[in-house]
Amino acid sequence: MTKKISDQSIEALHKKQIILYPTDTVWGIGCDAFNQSAVEKVNILKQRDPSKSFILLAPSTKNALQYFQPLTEQQNEFVNNNWPGHTTIIYGSTEKVPNYLKALEAWVQLVQ
Repeated sequence: MTKKISDQSIEALHKKQIILYPTDTVWGIGCDAFNQSAVEKVNILKQRDPSKSFILLAPSTKNALQYFQPLTEQQNEFVNNNWPGHTTIIYGSTEKVPNYLKALEAWVQLVQ
């Protein structure tokens, strides 16, 4: 991604706007996950059931782990062996994850 596009995406996120971003298979529709009105815009755009949880994208393992309940040594090893990579981890979330992202579940999905 060029710096100009990256800067425009960051600016859009700060303005509570929705962005499109490429993944390895499809284009993603995203927003600042910690801005409830932006998340609601994504739900409306995608005609998505608000009772479904969201996948959070994390820039680093350290950043991602703050949203998980404490991991066992074996779980930490798995995370460290598979991130970064094409692995989504689903695990119990901390209180740092707002309820509107978890919907009816108490877990969070994170991708790095």
